[in-house]
Amino acid sequence: MNRFCLLSFFAMLLLSACRESTRDLRPYFFPLDELEQEGKVYIWMPVADSLQPPFVYYYKAERDSAGRLWFIRAYFDYQLQPFQINREKVVANGVKLVESRLFDRDTAGRLVEVPVEVEYGNVFPFEAGPRPGVLLTRMSWRLPFDTATTMTLVRNRQFAGDTTWTFEGRTYDAVRFAVRELIDNVREGHLEYEYPGEEIYARGLGMVWFRKEVDDELTIEYRLDDILPESWLWQQLGRTQILPR
Repeated sequence: MNRFCLLSFFAMLLLSACRESTRDLRPYFFPLDELEQEGKVYIWMPVADSLQPPFVYYYKAERDSAGRLWFIRAYFDYQLQPFQINREKVVANGVKLVESRLFDRDTAGRLVEVPVEVEYGNVFPFEAGPRPGVLLTRMSWRLPFDTATTMTLVRNRQFAGDTTWTFEGRTYDAVRFAVRELIDNVREGHLEYEYPGEEIYARGLGMVWFRKEVDDELTIEYRLDDILPESWLWQQLGRTQILPR
């Protein structure tokens, strides 16, 4: 009996240690409660390379008729031309990409929607254990001006530890993610580009910085510069059919 009690005691200690080592990452994702009330516009600026243009992300959270929560992110270039709209489902253990729409110009210069196939859509985890797993995103599409070419993006994202981030004079607790991306261009063969990257998510803000080391000569690095209400975007654009409602 004494041996059984002793073993039970150590088992409880081990279980407790495992629970304590599990990290709650949900507060570091975008502020979903706030975004249910009103969407927000994040202005992104290049960190060092002045030739890389700024861009805009619009974020919104909404519930469907069944009460399920969805996260919408719409990406616009520096001229506020739409490039991508993602629809992501918020589930118990994280956020999953369900639908993605790309926009590009055809040979006549017209803006067209590019269908995207989402094979794996693991975007963000709400927990990280002692040995955090790798989140896999994989999507493919065909170019509107070259339908014989298929593009595939594979992204691996893994929790990498704690850090801090300063935004508008305030320092936030933050977490880092290691990222590895591969772009595969398929047209009578494969042309692959693989490169590492890193992201930072600040508590209560979401993603605030990222870097992609594409090659020895090209590093893409951006930081969050400003947060604006969604009314700013509608003033610039007016509502259009390609924007989520």
